[in-house]
Amino acid sequence: MPYFCPAAVFSTAQANVKEPRFGLDYIKNFDIVLNGLDNMDARRHVNRWGQIQIQTADSNFALAVSHNSSTGT
Repeated sequence: MPYFCPAAVFSTAQANVKEPRFGLDYIKNFDIVLNGLDNMDARRHVNRWGQIQIQTADSNFALAVSHNSSTGT
């Protein structure tokens, strides 16, 4: 089976995204963030990161890609 990107590295966490360990210094280590957030407070929090995010926790499981262009990233 061919792989799309065999050099890709994945890191997972199941925790409160608002914990200090998930600050901007941590998030900047990633090119894309996949998140499965279950509340609007958490979504507002991660939207401040300015990172490309794929949100997967919608009730219909539709994917939504967001990018904060104001950060220049």
